[in-house]
Amino acid sequence: MNWIHVKDLARLLARAVDDESFSGIYNGVAPGNIRNLEFTKTLGRVLKRPTVLAVPAFAIKLLFGDFADELLEGGCVRSLRLCDFEFEYPELDAALSNSLDIENK
Repeated sequence: MNWIHVKDLARLLARAVDDESFSGIYNGVAPGNIRNLEFTKTLGRVLKRPTVLAVPAFAIKLLFGDFADELLEGGCVRSLRLCDFEFEYPELDAALSNSLDIENK
């Protein structure tokens, strides 16, 4: 799954408006892809809560129908055109901690 911290996205959008070299389509995603399970475990670690149970695939299919495949399989989106963009939050732990206003010690 892909993610990006809202501050990085805002900086990216501001740069796209100001920088005339930006043209075409850009993927506003943080570097690297992660699996939903890794995201869930990272969120649990940041919140200091256990993440032992996963939602079974059949339940997701039942709830989301055709969209379930996107949730279960995800997409592999990369930000190749942003190789010179300096992300303030390239790591999920720090991005979640900041977004949730949690200080990990």
